[in-house]
Amino acid sequence: MSKVEQDKQKDSSLDSAVSVAPSEQSADNGTGSDKAALFSAWRRTLAASRMLQVLGVVLVAQLVLAGGLYWNAGRDGNVVVAEQLLAFDDSKADRLQITSVDKALELTRTEGVWRLEGDQQLPADGEKVDRLLSQLAGLKAGLPVATSTSAREQLDVAEDDFQRHVTIQQGDEVLADLYVGTSPGYQRAHVRRAGQDAIVSAKLNVYDLPDTVDGWMDRMLLSFDEVFRIQTEDFTLVKVDEHWKIEAPEARVSGHQVATEPMEKLLDTLQGLRVTGLVTEQDDEGAVSAIDESEADDGAAEEINVIAWTITDKEGEPLTLTLTEQGNDVTVERSDRAQTFKVAVSVFNALNDVDLDVLLPATEKNEVAEGADGASSATENPDGAASSTEEGPADESAVRTMSAE
Repeated sequence: MSKVEQDKQKDSSLDSAVSVAPSEQSADNGTGSDKAALFSAWRRTLAASRMLQVLGVVLVAQLVLAGGLYWNAGRDGNVVVAEQLLAFDDSKADRLQITSVDKALELTRTEGVWRLEGDQQLPADGEKVDRLLSQLAGLKAGLPVATSTSAREQLDVAEDDFQRHVTIQQGDEVLADLYVGTSPGYQRAHVRRAGQDAIVSAKLNVYDLPDTVDGWMDRMLLSFDEVFRIQTEDFTLVKVDEHWKIEAPEARVSGHQVATEPMEKLLDTLQGLRVTGLVTEQDDEGAVSAIDESEADDGAAEEINVIAWTITDKEGEPLTLTLTEQGNDVTVERSDRAQTFKVAVSVFNALNDVDLDVLLPATEKNEVAEGADGASSATENPDGAASSTEEGPADESAVRTMSAE
């Protein structure tokens, strides 16, 4: 007989015993009803205990099943079980190589400064490089989406078929080697660590890994840190005791005060000068073709406007900044660099709109100075003293002198 059947027999026996002698229960002054209540409570406790036993068995079975799955996954060498896919020290990296199907570039760090290697030798955007290295060092990967050789080609992470191949080194030591392929979703890419079969989905974008110089060069490489002198064909400005003075033309030097607001805008343009790209030989060929087509259509070449300013910064070395406008394109050169860069049309307009009338607007002080300049000019040139000039009215004493003569 089973334990359950024995329990049921005990329960029925107790029920029989309770029901056999109702007279005895009433004779015990209510003690029988108390025994029945206690017995009912005992039965409920027994039922609850059985339920707990069943739940315990189910929990143990689940734990055993989960442990078995984890053990089987750990036995497969192709499965990436670590949270970090690459896990290298990005502070030690001093060389970054990014290769696509038809392009390749290399960045190196010397004395904390990142540069683009090659013929151009341009400074790179160090913050952008460090940001990428930090992202790659902390790249997390889940379970693999594929491991087969055919899947590598399909997802563009094969050794000879990829969207990006990224290699990070410290000297000759390779810190990380990664293939980046197609995107399975927003801000994610299929990646495969070199030497492994597992292809995983990681939080990475291919456009975070540009394969062009424009994508990595420092866009502020032509900007000026602190300007002390500005010289153009029309005027010269110099900073004296934290104030800007007009140095030329001589007629405007004495008594003329440079306006604060246009001067600040001018300095913001020079100190915030940002290039948009590097002009390549291919760009030059395209520009020549565009000119030829324009000449064929209109019978004349597009008008070319040039601005040349010489700027002296805190280093004390005068640098000539030359901007050329042709149609909707503006290029810029600086005398200390051999390359030509692209720049926004707004930069050309900001400098081209600056003249003496903007820098020296009509104020009471400047008007008095203009009058004094006119009087001086009349004294030096009596032939023109009798007529009014743009700088002020004719000097009356000069008119009387000429009449007496």
